[in-house]
Amino acid sequence: MEHRHRRSRRTGSSHAHRVTVVAALVPARSDRLLFAGVLLTLIPALFLAGSAWPRHVGDLVMEICAVPLILMLVLAGGSSPDRSFRGIFERVFPWLLPLVLVLQIVPLPPAIWEMMPSHAVTTTVDDLTGTAHVFMPSSMTPAGTVAALAFLLPPLAVHLAIRSLGAQARLAVVLVVIVAAVVIVFVAMAQTLFGPQSIWNFYGTATSLSSTGLFNSRNHFPVLLYMAIPFVFACVRSVRMHSRGHALAIYAIA
Repeated sequence: MEHRHRRSRRTGSSHAHRVTVVAALVPARSDRLLFAGVLLTLIPALFLAGSAWPRHVGDLVMEICAVPLILMLVLAGGSSPDRSFRGIFERVFPWLLPLVLVLQIVPLPPAIWEMMPSHAVTTTVDDLTGTAHVFMPSSMTPAGTVAALAFLLPPLAVHLAIRSLGAQARLAVVLVVIVAAVVIVFVAMAQTLFGPQSIWNFYGTATSLSSTGLFNSRNHFPVLLYMAIPFVFACVRSVRMHSRGHALAIYAIA
């Protein structure tokens, strides 16, 4: 009887431990809408994006899926300001990236434009053909710069949203990245085992020389893997800390 009582107590303790861990992975009620917007942007990026082809349909799908998250961030407005160096850096630095692209499509006076690198050939051709020098952007391919700016909005939106999420929602986002990495690794193993002519080769001859998982570029595949490795350690550490009764601590970088 005593042995049965101990076993029942251990079973109840194990069940309570599992409930505690599962509860640590459920976002708070106030974070669920924003968390859903993050997943709507992040999951297409993990499974459909990462292509070396210009105007890839997966990239377009990811940009469209990011629209609800961007609208949520715009309507929510700014969060309470963090005046520490880290808080200021996290707010300012992400906006420097699109600012660089915006500056490249701003028309410049001819005197300034001609002084910039790689513009001498265009200036010489204009002089030979008698073409008037007009205001032009510094980018040699403005359409490509605008496309890069649009492609930058989804990761920027995910970064700003994760800064506003609580610890539980951040941990859940980390778990999504880990699960996606595991799935993509198994797809890459199938590509290696069955060869480039198998159904696992989603991009034709693009993956014939190396395994790339669900990506088209062999460079994006290892990037996802070495990004997921520290997430695994952070996730395990946070779950263990929470299960021991300590505060849940997880810092997800996006």
